[in-house]
Amino acid sequence: KGDANIASDNPITSKQVKGKVVLVIPYLGIIKLINDRVCNIMLLTFAVMVLSAKNNSMK
Repeated sequence: KGDANIASDNPITSKQVKGKVVLVIPYLGIIKLINDRVCNIMLLTFAVMVLSAKNNSMK
């Protein structure tokens, strides 16, 4: 149901769902429960590390 939609949507079956899991990081959601700022800093740090590693491997 969308925000501007009064009526509920029809239920869907599992066959109608398309997609697949490509990565699972166990217990990552616990960090978000502890502190949202910590989660943001960790994600930003991880992104910088990945981009730096990718940039260094291209040189």
